[in-house]
Amino acid sequence: MNSRTEVPLLSSKQEYAYKKLKDMIISNELTQGTLLVERSLSEFLCISRTPIRAALNQLMNEGFLIFCPGRGMAVAQIDAQDVVNTYVLREVLDVLAIRLFIENVPTAFKVELEETVLQMEASLAAGNLKAVAGYDRHFHNIYRYNTRNKRLEFMLGTLMDQVDRLHNLAKDDPERTRQSVKEHRAILDAVLRNDVEGAERAMHIHMSGLKVYHFRWIQKYRPE
Repeated sequence: MNSRTEVPLLSSKQEYAYKKLKDMIISNELTQGTLLVERSLSEFLCISRTPIRAALNQLMNEGFLIFCPGRGMAVAQIDAQDVVNTYVLREVLDVLAIRLFIENVPTAFKVELEETVLQMEASLAAGNLKAVAGYDRHFHNIYRYNTRNKRLEFMLGTLMDQVDRLHNLAKDDPERTRQSVKEHRAILDAVLRNDVEGAERAMHIHMSGLKVYHFRWIQKYRPE
């Protein structure tokens, strides 16, 4: 936190603090174990401590922060069990979401899904792994926002934010990226056939592969 910033006029102070701190945690600008002091945050964000306190509590409820008795809030560590817990939930919810997506949305959204996979494949061919990651997130957002189930949309969004944090910890892996693009293509092909069971199977495979990959990575590279 080495620069001050201005608060957007159209954003509530609590929402601004929440989004700013969450982005810094997900990007690992605020690293694991970092102690967050309300007074310092107030000076950094140029807002009072009351909305900051509310934002910190919200982030703690979402699992990004932990309370340290006598010290305050700190950025939560990510361990192997966190990886398992996150992907167990994602596998269940993403499978449900892809089913609802196929059953409920017009063709236009499926076309958008197809275009996103084409962009992923083109970015992979160009060696642009960062772009692949961006299209990856967009792919999952397309069906998440189109399940016609707001509670599911919210829960998946929180889990996806946790996964983004994990992705930002891990180094780019071209082989895993290639495999992930293939898995997205398999999900898409089933969606375009309106094959619910095929899409569910493909989503299971995708989430299971990510779980194994990140579990192994976090065991090997997690900072002590």
